[in-house]
Amino acid sequence: MKYLKLFEEFTDRFPDVFNKSLIRGVKGMDKDEYIDDPKSRNVRIGSSDDEDYREFLFNYSRLGIPDPTKSVHMYFNPSGLTLNQLDNFGKSYNIIPQEGSTFGFNKELRNGGLGSTWWFVRDMVRDFLGKDSQEYRFPSYYENKDLFIEAITKYQKDLIGAGVVGKLTYDELLKMSKEEGKPLQVWTESPCLHKRVQKEVKDPKPYKNEPVLSKSDFENLGISPEQIPEFYESDFGRKVKRFKEAAPYELRREEALKLLNSWKESI
Repeated sequence: MKYLKLFEEFTDRFPDVFNKSLIRGVKGMDKDEYIDDPKSRNVRIGSSDDEDYREFLFNYSRLGIPDPTKSVHMYFNPSGLTLNQLDNFGKSYNIIPQEGSTFGFNKELRNGGLGSTWWFVRDMVRDFLGKDSQEYRFPSYYENKDLFIEAITKYQKDLIGAGVVGKLTYDELLKMSKEEGKPLQVWTESPCLHKRVQKEVKDPKPYKNEPVLSKSDFENLGISPEQIPEFYESDFGRKVKRFKEAAPYELRREEALKLLNSWKESI
């Protein structure tokens, strides 16, 4: 009963209700399942540890967005290039956030994630705000931190106002998962259960010109190698030769085996 209670508490804390719509790539992790609590670790912020970049990302939290420098980052309904890039981030995990979590979101996915709003200001302003990027020139953080924060705050507020970056409640993201919402980068400061994505192992497809009947098919029916040409010269064998390759291989093979058995019974 003790373990059943613990299991129920665990599933209540991390209900698996997001239909596998939240995915994250994790490097250096071999566990099939684990919980990541961002408050208990140092969170990487991308390829740069520059102070101005860290300040830029942290500033989103001053505007009411969950702090991206202290969060678990993931993708919601990734598709296309974003889905293909997941392997570059590490092994893929389905993410099950703690119930009641609050999420930050970012719609700019062409260059990976939220860091794009720092690295590609001109593109962001042109594509999402329809303005001249000259309006968003940032003073040097190292020369005047206050002016730097003032400038990036104006820019970030405009992105939030345009709906490019924002905040979602647990229920709002859950509703989007049921409606197959558009891809987003999302992040949360709350703990998240990670479950390794088990890739489906598919049987290798037969080559287009692979014979539908093998030598063992004849041997299993007691047909000698000398009799094989006789089969293909018969009406049964000629039907096999006329099978269209456009038809599924499995279907062609099934019909060929039926014809082979019929021929065997006729001789």
